[in-house]
Amino acid sequence: MASQIFNQELFQIGLKTREIGRRCLYFDKVPTTIDVAAKEKHGTLVIAGEQTNGRGQRNNQWISPQGCAMGSVKLECPKSSPLGERVCFLQHIMALSAVWTLEKIDGSKMGKDKVGLKWPNDIIYRDPNGSQKLGGILVMTQDKFDKYDITVSFGLNVFNWEPTTCISKILSDGMKTKVPGLTMESVIAEMLNNLEQYTMDLTEEKFAYLKQDYEGRCLQVDQVVNGENVGPVRVTGVNDEGYLVGLNLSTNQLCSVTRIV
Repeated sequence: MASQIFNQELFQIGLKTREIGRRCLYFDKVPTTIDVAAKEKHGTLVIAGEQTNGRGQRNNQWISPQGCAMGSVKLECPKSSPLGERVCFLQHIMALSAVWTLEKIDGSKMGKDKVGLKWPNDIIYRDPNGSQKLGGILVMTQDKFDKYDITVSFGLNVFNWEPTTCISKILSDGMKTKVPGLTMESVIAEMLNNLEQYTMDLTEEKFAYLKQDYEGRCLQVDQVVNGENVGPVRVTGVNDEGYLVGLNLSTNQLCSVTRIV
């Protein structure tokens, strides 16, 4: 169903950014786009048709079949910049960039009530028969004295029906028919358009919107999670660092959750 060739020209048509993604490298197959992007300059996008050794959160394997939009973006930012001061929130900005893209494609089938965000980095489709992972985000940050050296990686199921579900399957109602207008290139371009708008042009007003929107999509809000070193917590939202916050049910005090166990 999906072409294994990434059409650079088609991608550039949909790209509205000033910097992010303007330099784009495509590989039919690589171990992981992370290692390639990490060596590139700011704004470079690395796309792979297939990854043989993709990495996920906590060193988990990132399953990367053909048909999945998978890539990494290299970013650099001064610590004193608006993004540098909110760098821990970057994975949430990328996740929001993805779900906004899905809403734009079809708000009725992939709107806020259909697609949620599972903290810290999963994009979840709320299937009537059970929620399924639709994508994931991984951000790796290095401290470089007065700046941050960042690799933002994403995987979003566009045409790969396995191992969970994908955009094509959702939009075609489970029928293996071509979805008009749905391309790998347009999906990735729109994600990067959103990403640049809320990173390079980040303001306090935009950050407040990001935080509010993330909380409205976070599946753990109003739920009880077991936080590492803090125990059961009823989640109320996220803080400026991107961690979950809520009421500690053992102490009846507000606390943050840096990891769920």
